[in-house]
Amino acid sequence: MIETRAESAGVEVVVADLSEGIPADIAEREINGVLVQYPGASGAVRDIKPLIEQAHALGALVTVAADLLALTLLKSPGELGADIAVGTTQRFGVPMGFGGPHAGYMAVHEKFARSLPGRLVGVSVDADGHKAYRLALQTREQHIRREKATSNICTAQVLLAVMAGMYAVYHGPEGLKGIARRTHRYATILAAGLTAGGVEVVHGGYFDTLTVRVPGRAAEVVAAAREDGVNLWLVDADQVSLACDETTTRDQLAAVWTAFGVDGDVEALDGAAEDTLPEGLLRTDAYLTHPVFRDHRSETAMLRYLRRLADRDYALDRGMIPLGSCTMKLNATTEMEPVTWPEFGQLHPSRRPSRRRDTSRSSGSWRSGSPRSPGTTRCRCSRMPVPRASWRGCSPYAGTTVPTVTSSGLSASFRRPRTAPMRRVP
Repeated sequence: MIETRAESAGVEVVVADLSEGIPADIAEREINGVLVQYPGASGAVRDIKPLIEQAHALGALVTVAADLLALTLLKSPGELGADIAVGTTQRFGVPMGFGGPHAGYMAVHEKFARSLPGRLVGVSVDADGHKAYRLALQTREQHIRREKATSNICTAQVLLAVMAGMYAVYHGPEGLKGIARRTHRYATILAAGLTAGGVEVVHGGYFDTLTVRVPGRAAEVVAAAREDGVNLWLVDADQVSLACDETTTRDQLAAVWTAFGVDGDVEALDGAAEDTLPEGLLRTDAYLTHPVFRDHRSETAMLRYLRRLADRDYALDRGMIPLGSCTMKLNATTEMEPVTWPEFGQLHPSRRPSRRRDTSRSSGSWRSGSPRSPGTTRCRCSRMPVPRASWRGCSPYAGTTVPTVTSSGLSASFRRPRTAPMRRVP
């Protein structure tokens, strides 16, 4: 995705191994920015502060793609010196959903605030002297200087952001840290069982993801796990990657051990295995310090809080929304309800086609059977967000492209005819 966007902007993208810093041959060239994963896709947790300092010395900005759940235990990108932090909020209570939709997050250094997409809400005082919130800064969006738009914040993303936000409100920092610790603990127990059975775990420091080396046996291990109902990631002929989360069970650990041909005792390993997060990267500062993240711990308190927010909202059940909120205006509730079905919500995007046959068949039926606008031949899936799509022939007046997935996955886009004129009903 990065290479596709960069190509149209005339920006060169170089993919390099940064585990030992920026390679000398790349450092000799002019570098504008560095993007690094934290923790890495392989699961490795490394201290990226030296890399960030090296990039800054070369005049480059550093963006860190970070796992939100991991950041409840690990130092934040800001503390490590990063300029920008991005990622997905899927870890905060949002189903996998076959890869989306998931709301993305972006945090920047204060000096970049005016380039931040979306709207910044500031605290002010109203005419009666009470605390009030206002839009302190609204960046260019599609309806404002469209050719210079930097933002595409639509309701499809906001709804998922609300879900993740309410998950954080209900659990609070202590609850989220507990979930993260359990996730890491299961990964630690899994790794300890594999190591005890003679299987090599590649990285010594990790949060929830392991890369395991089994020379020449990777495909065999993946196939054996699949027979037991567990999907593992085939990295190459010699390596397998696997991850734990808050839903991982002891039976699943046993199934993975069996696939690798080893035995493990969860209780014994739990008592003996030590956590593997690097001591120097453990988080010590406070986060989620607003009172809202500690005031709604019971289900009833949470229910009442949500109701108070709903009563203050002007939504489609009260009147017409004049601008934005395309998801609520253009999609019926019966269309959105299937998103909650486990057949869709619990489906992993990397699941093999043979194990998602019914869902793929439904997607095919949706494409071929969906209503078509005049002059169009079929519906298609596209990775283009609205601003990019507008330059590909989707004029805001001839039609509207409605994305249903945020930056973390595939966007389903389709053409709609222009809004029909309003007519008086007899």
